[in-house]
Amino acid sequence: MKQTETKIVQEWNYRFPDKKLTLSPYPYERFDAFNERYILEIKYRASWYDKLLIEFDKYSYNSWYAHITNKKFLYAVAHESKIVVFNITNINKTEYDYNWKYKEMPKQTEFNDQNKIIKFVGYLDHNTLKETKDVYEFGFSKNPYNIYIK
Repeated sequence: MKQTETKIVQEWNYRFPDKKLTLSPYPYERFDAFNERYILEIKYRASWYDKLLIEFDKYSYNSWYAHITNKKFLYAVAHESKIVVFNITNINKTEYDYNWKYKEMPKQTEFNDQNKIIKFVGYLDHNTLKETKDVYEFGFSKNPYNIYIK
């Protein structure tokens, strides 16, 4: 498990001790953490955009997995010292338009693989969604884990 995901889950568990998440033990799982109520996919973005990208393959798999396991799918985007968590399950119950489209992108960003492929992606408009109860935003706190992302 990557260090960033571990730090974000630790921060979540510090803030929500009654909703603690467990990191997935499977290295190729399509979500990073879970508990009896939620699955959580985590992305760290080096640059902040008000329209945050979500890949359709992760969106569709995790939406369906959450549905059949009676959980909620949360999508967290971390940037520098803040974390924004979108409740995708609840957003899907609205008429929100993800503006799905095909886009040429790096195959993988984690491993410096600059080979490009076409991906089907949508966008979470932070400015539109942050006013709803389906988005929770917080910064890293000073806590016993001493976690900060730089």
